[in-house]
Amino acid sequence: MVKTIWFVLLGIVTLIFSSSFDLQKTNPQQSHHLVINDPINEIVQQKQFFITQKLQALNTKKKIIEQEKTQWGQQKIVYLTFDDGPTKYTPQILDILKQNDIKATFFLVGNYINGKETTVKRIKDDGDGIGLHSMTHNEKLLFLSPESYINEYKQEQSLLQSLGVQTNISRTPYGSKPLLTQPYRDQIFYAHMKLWDWTIDSNDWRYKDQTNLIINQVSSQIKRQHEVVLMHDHGYTVKSLPGIIKLFKDRGYTFQAYNPDMDFMVNFWNDTRL
Repeated sequence: MVKTIWFVLLGIVTLIFSSSFDLQKTNPQQSHHLVINDPINEIVQQKQFFITQKLQALNTKKKIIEQEKTQWGQQKIVYLTFDDGPTKYTPQILDILKQNDIKATFFLVGNYINGKETTVKRIKDDGDGIGLHSMTHNEKLLFLSPESYINEYKQEQSLLQSLGVQTNISRTPYGSKPLLTQPYRDQIFYAHMKLWDWTIDSNDWRYKDQTNLIINQVSSQIKRQHEVVLMHDHGYTVKSLPGIIKLFKDRGYTFQAYNPDMDFMVNFWNDTRL
């Protein structure tokens, strides 16, 4: 009985192989198709799996961003920003931020970066935000035309990219009003850049070493759930910064660097595109 079964099985296997051989002889094109069909299906399946993974990752990121936005909307948050760097004072500002375990955003001038690349790298490595503040900080050169304006920002953007910094957040020297009219803002929009002004002006440039006046100036303007504070990368800011940090901590604010995912509009024109 066992031998009979083995002979039957052997006959079936022989029949299958002979049929396959006959098929290859009678229809070589079909035989070729059968040989390559499995590898193609495998590649298709791998691509489908890869796309599925990517979609799952995007959905996960979207959910995380939505959760962060919800939390952001409920928190009191202050964004400390420093214009006109990098300077010799930037490392001191970074030291103060690190000592307080907080983050801020630095709007850098392109022409000031040469020779201070290490400082730019430290800003990035410390987890602080980096923004564009033009190449020249020269109002007359910037506002020759909308094209000249955006070209300076694109040039600085490329310079920072060469240092490993990706950023699209920008600030106009002296603020966006009154010179940043719609043709200029259109160029910013077309370049996929964000425009940020501020909600609180520390006037540190005006009061300089009068630390108490700077702190009082900031204190008198705190009234929003989300505040953006304008300061400058200078020695007088180094002196007043600890007091300003304490001021916001005492009022229950948390400190954040610019986060593009939050899409927080802060421009004097209320241009919702930016």
